[in-house]
Amino acid sequence: MDNIHQLWMTINAFVGEEFPLPSQNDFTQLCGKVFTNSFTICDGELQDIGVGIYRSPSILDHSCKPNAVVIFTGTKLELRALQNISLPSMDKIGQYVFISYIDQLSTTSQRQDALRSQYYFNCSCDMCLDYDRDSLLQLTVGSDNFPDSDQLDKSNYNDPRLYLEKCEACLKEQTGTLGELNVHRVKTLDKAFDAAIDVCEWKKALDYGKATITPYRQLYPSPHPAVGIQLMKIGKIQLYMNQIEEALDSLKQAEKILKITHGEEHPLYDNLLGLLDSCYYKDEL
Repeated sequence: MDNIHQLWMTINAFVGEEFPLPSQNDFTQLCGKVFTNSFTICDGELQDIGVGIYRSPSILDHSCKPNAVVIFTGTKLELRALQNISLPSMDKIGQYVFISYIDQLSTTSQRQDALRSQYYFNCSCDMCLDYDRDSLLQLTVGSDNFPDSDQLDKSNYNDPRLYLEKCEACLKEQTGTLGELNVHRVKTLDKAFDAAIDVCEWKKALDYGKATITPYRQLYPSPHPAVGIQLMKIGKIQLYMNQIEEALDSLKQAEKILKITHGEEHPLYDNLLGLLDSCYYKDEL
């Protein structure tokens, strides 16, 4: 509330005379509606590119284990079912269709904190009650003193190679301390994967990327676009490195997932088919 009040004061000081603002109370209500009903607009690879308000989809409720996913093509929002959903009528959609408002690759306490801070509710879905999953996400072997993935903020590094070295140092310290499915280790592997791609260290990128697949499959609900995108990125590197059989396997797995999560009309799916065609062409040479 203090932040919203400060925002109202700042905007009013700059434009208040020329463009009078709503009252502070109305402005607070408006901000609340925007914060709780907005969607993060992502590109096909789930990278954030903006924020938008979409009237009809805003009725959808949250589940950490959803049966639908929101995918964007530019600013166009598409709601895609991840499984068969028995819907009596369209006016009941809010009672039967659920999406995830937050990152699912996190512990229950992390998800609950995120939901309370932005959406002001607690979740009691099946995933939040899955204590075995939570134990795997937090598993440590021996010392609890380890570098966590939150320390690896890419924006703090001007040199991408230095960032990769930091990721690798973090992974080295985590080895033998964190379980294979520990959320900090998985996120560190993912950051090392992207960092290696940024500096064209393809062998390292492939090793780090492949190391994320088993944890991704176990920790993300199935099917999940993040798993399909990760497999597609791995397959693209394998194709570049002329590992044709491996690339075909990765890309075929990605195709099965992205066909559901993105759909056959999405540009990312079309790009995936192009990569598969390249594999078939190289395989015939």
